[in-house]
Amino acid sequence: MKKEEIIVKLSKEVFDEYKRKNAVTISNISAALIEAALGSAFVNESCKSTGEISKSQIIYRKLDSNINEIEFA
Repeated sequence: MKKEEIIVKLSKEVFDEYKRKNAVTISNISAALIEAALGSAFVNESCKSTGEISKSQIIYRKLDSNINEIEFA
């Protein structure tokens, strides 16, 4: 499985797309995380460079899982 596929799968399992008012989707989150993984960069910098998400805090707020669920995913 490629890095991109792993990140998309992880995003679908640990992020909530519907609870927040903002329009950030799992697809937006995945794009920023893929950019970070492929470029060995910080998530905050990847959010800025992709333009998908304005700041990394949005990703953290959209987590819909506890640490055990994230580790399992």
